[in-house]
Amino acid sequence: MFFSWFSKTRSESYRQRTIKDHEKIWKGISIRKPEIALTAMQSHIDVIRERFFEKNI
Repeated sequence: MFFSWFSKTRSESYRQRTIKDHEKIWKGISIRKPEIALTAMQSHIDVIRERFFEKNI
């Protein structure tokens, strides 16, 4: 299951989404707003979990 999911993470659209998620997390950290970083990280983890278990990348 992991390898099937992982191979799909190499797509350009997946990478762009991941970059945007990480930028949101970094923004919260860089402006010293932990609540923004926390919300962005929780959202990012939710998306990853959904994609992993549904194989909907």
